[in-house]
Amino acid sequence: MNDTPPYAPEAECAVLGSMILDSTCCPLVADILRNAADFMHEKHRVVYRSIMDVYRDTRAVDMVQLTQRVADLGQLNTVGGVDYLIELFESVPSAINVGHYARLVRDKADQRFFLDTLDSCRARICSGAEWRGVLSQIEADIKIVKEDADPARRRLLRADEIEVVPPKWLVPNLLEREALAGLFGPSYCGKSFVAVDWACRISSGDTWDRKPIEAGTVAYAAAEGRGGLSRRIEAWHKAQGVSREGKPLYVYPGIRMDDPASVREFSREVEVQSIKPDLIVVDTLNRSMIGDENSATDMGRFIQSCDDLRHQYGCTVLVVHHTGKGNQNQARGSSAFRAAMDAEYQIRVDGDGRDADRTLRATKMKDAPEPADVPFHLRSAVIDDKVESAVVEWPLLHTHPI
Repeated sequence: MNDTPPYAPEAECAVLGSMILDSTCCPLVADILRNAADFMHEKHRVVYRSIMDVYRDTRAVDMVQLTQRVADLGQLNTVGGVDYLIELFESVPSAINVGHYARLVRDKADQRFFLDTLDSCRARICSGAEWRGVLSQIEADIKIVKEDADPARRRLLRADEIEVVPPKWLVPNLLEREALAGLFGPSYCGKSFVAVDWACRISSGDTWDRKPIEAGTVAYAAAEGRGGLSRRIEAWHKAQGVSREGKPLYVYPGIRMDDPASVREFSREVEVQSIKPDLIVVDTLNRSMIGDENSATDMGRFIQSCDDLRHQYGCTVLVVHHTGKGNQNQARGSSAFRAAMDAEYQIRVDGDGRDADRTLRATKMKDAPEPADVPFHLRSAVIDDKVESAVVEWPLLHTHPI
């Protein structure tokens, strides 16, 4: 029995060598591969990430820039030094067959994913997990890989050849999968508490209006600080009567979404954790960009990074934002923000302080009916004798502890 994982070493070298030789093929390779994890060896993953970093910054790749980027990451010894980079460069006479090699690398990665999925299935069932739930999750994971690898996905199709499918919900009738969504409201309206509520429901596999939420992985980019967020997360779990231990909810100290280097650093952290987010929360927009939120150009860079992450992980990106000073019924800054959203929600406040009446209102649903307004309150929650936070209560929704 051969236990060697599926691997095409010559193809991996040929892909990297082609990208160094002719950087114009970088977009083609990036379109075929999911990310650096499709390479078997860590040194090839480092080289691929470094090539793409240089390409995104300069739209050209040469040995000097590539070597410097790998060295800046402290990974020159990991990849085998300059000599190995030169060896990759000299491994192919031309980049003409790079698409074929990239598809071979992707195919081997899919095979490894399938074998890892089977191993995970066996381990989870042996540890006592309910087998039907394990099977359902594995079927969903394999379906995603099959759909992503389907050549028809990239073909020009006649309209009647395209399958009509209903929305795929991350939170039933609220947040679609693989969507870009906005949640905005005035300062101190509770928008971050709502975002935390949704993030916790998804990572815990909770419910929304009696409809089950399929448990998923959440990465919460908390640009306004992790300390307060951790208290809100703990308060939510205590209110539900469950532990947050082991839940796939990850907190990151904020991404500068209009800075490619910052977005890359976040992606590296995701790869280090070996996770695939179902939801990425960016909280808040103002704290997550260097540029001017009133500039359509700067907002365009922000939105492009949101879309890049959304496509990279097949996830939903939720952006938490403030209302404008002159108009409390729209998000602050460039109108490019609302134009780019697949869904947009507004929080309206009637009254002052934590006891004020609040309402969640859908202001845009591009491909689904807008749900009805949902009133909510913020309720004080004591974590321990010295720490207090708050949780969201939805009095008209049929939500309940897990």
